[in-house]
Amino acid sequence: MAKLRRRIDGPQDHHEQRNGIAYRDTRTLGTRVFEALGTELSAAPFIGLAGLAVACPALTTLLVPPALAYTAFVLARPTIMPLRVPASSKRKDYGNPVPDPKRVGVDRPDKARGDWLLGWDEISHQQIWVAGNDMTMHGVLPGATGSGKTQFIYSLLASAMAQGTGFTIVDGKGSNNLVFSLQALQEHWGAAANMRVINFQVASGDRNPTHGTPSRPSMPRVWPNCSAPCFYLKKVRVVVTPNISRTGPVH
Repeated sequence: MAKLRRRIDGPQDHHEQRNGIAYRDTRTLGTRVFEALGTELSAAPFIGLAGLAVACPALTTLLVPPALAYTAFVLARPTIMPLRVPASSKRKDYGNPVPDPKRVGVDRPDKARGDWLLGWDEISHQQIWVAGNDMTMHGVLPGATGSGKTQFIYSLLASAMAQGTGFTIVDGKGSNNLVFSLQALQEHWGAAANMRVINFQVASGDRNPTHGTPSRPSMPRVWPNCSAPCFYLKKVRVVVTPNISRTGPVH
C-alpha cells in the first residue's frame, strides 16, 4: 500500500535565525575592544603575556610593565550590573548616574546602593540587586502556580533579616508550609522570638458572629463577607503597634 508523503509548507525550524543576527553593530573598534575586556575575555591578554614569557624568557623584563598596567586597568574598570551595584562593594554605580549638584546638566555616577538581592541574570549570570528606594515602589511578580513565586519571596525576606529589620507577609493560600519556612528563617537569624502568626481562618475561636463565649463574646464584622471579626483585627493592631492602648476601639 502506497503511503502519502507528508509535506509542510512554510518556514521550518532550521530556517530560523538567532536573535540579533540582522542587527548591525555600529560601535567603533575601540569601543568593541573596551567592552570585550569587561567580560571573561579580559583574561586573554594575561594568558598571551604569560605564554610569551614562557616561550621567550628574555622578554620577561619587558613584559612586566605592560602586565602591571593592564592589571591596574582591569581592577579600576567600572562595574556595570543589570540594575544596581551591591552596597557592600563600596564602589560607584556607573549604571545609575545622578545629576551633579555642582554642575548643571552633568551627571555623575551614584554610589552603590543595592541591598536587596533578587536573583541572577539568565544570560550574563550577574547578580540582580535593587536599592531600598526601589523596593518602596510597587512590584509585580507574575507566575503560574508552582512557578516559585513564594521561593522568590523567601530571598527578599532573607535580605531583610540580613539587614536586621523585620517584615510583614500576608499569604492567602490554605497551606501552612509558609509558616514553618518563615519560622526556620527567623531561627537562622536569631529572631524566632519576634515572629507572630495570625490565622484569620482558624484564629482559635468561633468564626460564627452569632455564637459567642463568656471569654470571647460575639463581635460584629467589619465586612459582611469577611471571615475576620473585629477581635482579630484588634490583635493585628496590638501586634503591629504595641504601644497603643489595648482597650481602645478598633480602627
